[in-house]
Amino acid sequence: MREFVTSVEDAFEVEDNEGEQFVLDGETLTYYKPTDGQMVLYMAATGRHSTENDRSAATINFFLELFDRESKEHLVARLMDRTDPFGVKKIYEIIAAMMEDWSGRPTQSSSASASSERNGGRKSTPRTRKSISSVSPSTVS
Repeated sequence: MREFVTSVEDAFEVEDNEGEQFVLDGETLTYYKPTDGQMVLYMAATGRHSTENDRSAATINFFLELFDRESKEHLVARLMDRTDPFGVKKIYEIIAAMMEDWSGRPTQSSSASASSERNGGRKSTPRTRKSISSVSPSTVS
């Protein structure tokens, strides 16, 4: 029988992740970059065969598991508070900002990105002219 053991090197291969912070409505929250395992489970739960409800639930679970205990408790309490406007829309906005930080490049919706400049020069490929065919009268022999 095969046996697999996680070595000490593998266990400490994870980046020293001190955590990052952001402020949400006056509350400072601490979150961590997801592990490979968290990313794989999230991708599996939000795959093409999952329903919209499955994807939403997976996103919220993934999101909550990125936080330290105190921050997670705060977020869960807000989500459970029927009078609190904090919800899925804001979670997606926060996740997008986190991903931007993790990847080191900004993410923008296409409507927020700058429009490309129009080129005032000529096109590199010339327009094709419309074919003009003349009808010659046929000669009868």
